[in-house]
Amino acid sequence: MTLVSASGFNVPIGGVTPSTITGQTLTQAGLYAQDQIKFDRFFLLLGLRNDWTTTVTDNRMTFTSTTQSDSHVSWRAGLVYEFENGIAPYVSYSTSFQPAIGVDRLGNPFKPITAEQYEAGIKFQPPGHKSFVMGSVYQLTQQNVLTTDPLNVLFQTQTGEIKSQGVEFSATIVPTEGLNLVEAFSYNNPKITEGTASEINHMPAFVPNVMASLWGDYTLQSGPLKGLQFGGGVRYAGFTYATSANTLQIPGYSLQDAMIGYDLGAISPRLEGVMAAVNATNILNTQYVSECSNATNCLYGQGALVLATLRKKF
Repeated sequence: MTLVSASGFNVPIGGVTPSTITGQTLTQAGLYAQDQIKFDRFFLLLGLRNDWTTTVTDNRMTFTSTTQSDSHVSWRAGLVYEFENGIAPYVSYSTSFQPAIGVDRLGNPFKPITAEQYEAGIKFQPPGHKSFVMGSVYQLTQQNVLTTDPLNVLFQTQTGEIKSQGVEFSATIVPTEGLNLVEAFSYNNPKITEGTASEINHMPAFVPNVMASLWGDYTLQSGPLKGLQFGGGVRYAGFTYATSANTLQIPGYSLQDAMIGYDLGAISPRLEGVMAAVNATNILNTQYVSECSNATNCLYGQGALVLATLRKKF
């Protein structure tokens, strides 16, 4: 796989004149193997992958070129035990490798992003039912995470290490035919463990500590309006910080969504799988901050949006 990027010209900031006209080519090759083993009620998943990447960065102001080559082995393992009553506890461990395309404000190519994660949880699906519940705890450690450069917001820089610990819960409840309730909640406690003195033990910029959502929809199963579907829900994101030094806190927000649709297959068998729908997001037109590049440069999120769609499932 080959990717090509280019960075544009930038006005010098803070007295530093970066070499900012660059072109970059990333070539990546990977080899992986995966196996799933079942014995009794245990399921074991094992995976191994090797990636090779080569990044060529051309400085179009100095007419020089640099080459960066990386090779990394990542793997994962997971073990699940399925009880007869539908309860399935599991544990897993995984590592990852992701090349980071682009250059910093000085024209230096980014190092690959690496990570490792420990996770344990429980899944539950009652036999013969569509409802599904899942809860988990995890610890994720990432190195070389990209973040906005505080000295020049048009560029990114890399944070040494971020460690996140959290819990997640999700549920899909089907109490009766046609009615679906979907819930999700996550609490994350990310901390910068390696970086500048102003960043250590602080939260990464614009990473919410809490996220939650609730959605419900119902499809009429009989009568003259059979196939009519309607639903609504709410999404919540907790507070964040505009900078990794946590000098400015951005308040959390909640958004409301709604939809109405009609399965045209209820009219004619020829239209089986065709759905016409109208979806509305942020229906109360809530004003909220969606992202910040630094403490003085933030953007508002999308206002009320209504989309009409026509889709077909095959």
